[in-house]
Amino acid sequence: MNKTKKMTIKPLTRIEGHGQIEIFVNKDKDEVSRVNFSTLDYRGIEKILIGKKISEIPRLVSKICGFCSAAHIVASCKAFEKALDIEPTYASALSRQLVLIGETITNHMIHFVYMALPDLLSLASASQENDVILNRSELFVKAAKLISIGKNVTEIVGGRAVQPVSIIIGGMSKNLTEKEINLLKRSLKSGIAIAKFFLNFAQEIIEKIDDTVKMFELKNPLYMGLQRDGTYSIYDGRLKIANEDRETLATFDVNDYDKFIIDNRIKTSSLTSSSTQERGRGLLVGPLARYHITNEYGVYEVHEILKDFQKWDENILMMNVLRLIEILVCLYKGLLILDNTEITKEQPVFVTSTKLKYDNIFSAVEAPRGTLIHYYKVNENMTANDVKIHVPTELNTFSIHEILNRICQKEFTKNKSLETVQETAKFIVRSFDPCISCSSVSLQKAHHV
Repeated sequence: MNKTKKMTIKPLTRIEGHGQIEIFVNKDKDEVSRVNFSTLDYRGIEKILIGKKISEIPRLVSKICGFCSAAHIVASCKAFEKALDIEPTYASALSRQLVLIGETITNHMIHFVYMALPDLLSLASASQENDVILNRSELFVKAAKLISIGKNVTEIVGGRAVQPVSIIIGGMSKNLTEKEINLLKRSLKSGIAIAKFFLNFAQEIIEKIDDTVKMFELKNPLYMGLQRDGTYSIYDGRLKIANEDRETLATFDVNDYDKFIIDNRIKTSSLTSSSTQERGRGLLVGPLARYHITNEYGVYEVHEILKDFQKWDENILMMNVLRLIEILVCLYKGLLILDNTEITKEQPVFVTSTKLKYDNIFSAVEAPRGTLIHYYKVNENMTANDVKIHVPTELNTFSIHEILNRICQKEFTKNKSLETVQETAKFIVRSFDPCISCSSVSLQKAHHV
């Protein structure tokens, strides 16, 4: 007789791509024995890139995901610039940051309103969920405005809102005009009030679920992210690992990534689990990690707002708040970049070099969902012999599974309700805003047990 009952949530809705959650219940012990989160897509991008010219690869990797296309093309270009020992102009670096800023604003707003908000409202009150969604249409009007602002930034600077074309190896293929700069300034300024509106709205919601907030607390997490001398950075800097007390455990260049991080294929998923070399502890990347590994966002007003949310520092609920915080940060930082006169300076188009300085290269940027790392092994023919793309969802997999199993097992023991466990599991996974398209770059398929 089969003593294990399996419940499958397939597909898991309100995430990017197709994933599933499997809940295994031991009927003899009357307990949840295991919870798995896995992907349903197998796209094989890493294999496709092998043998391709490095001049082709940045444009190809931008096709991995419609949400994170700018982050992928920037990471790829940065890697090959290292290989060829090329330093892009300061103006190019500023423009690339603007493209990443636009992508971050768009991604975070889409996730908060269309993916996370129904869960948050449901936790607060079922009746409130209906009231807000049916009767507060201004929420969605404001959200659409912020999404449009982010897309406009990416399109004007990157040449296209999705899969930008102006980011090339060596710099940027176009300069911003004064007219475009003024247009972007007006657009970003108009988004500040909207971002503050959503932060106030989020605080109202989360305070109503204060009695259940402890349920979603993290357990001894390790946070990793990119930072520049302790300040928030999504484009460049050094990687840092910190614990829940904000103590720095390691600060290192991305080229030393494999000295600190272990990647292991999870038997029940096509995802890769990443953990630290020290004690095999899982990592967290993304907004919550960026919050813990940086000393400041560089925007004074943001730190004042954060004081109202400090009680959720070690909680997955905080991830949703921090996405809104990062929108506000990006709006302000975008305005600072546009005020920099360097951005209008000429950005020369790079002609591919035939001289390779380094054949093993890593690069890193912060995608909306967390740290994105590209690795390439390049040969003398300027083609890729090996490719590994470490995406945020894979980096978070170890921690997602730990949180899923710990909280769902505890929830079932308390309520003996599989329906409640299912809703809890969906909320946990959605809180990480997983990107299945990005995390299914490998050809290796899942083999479920």
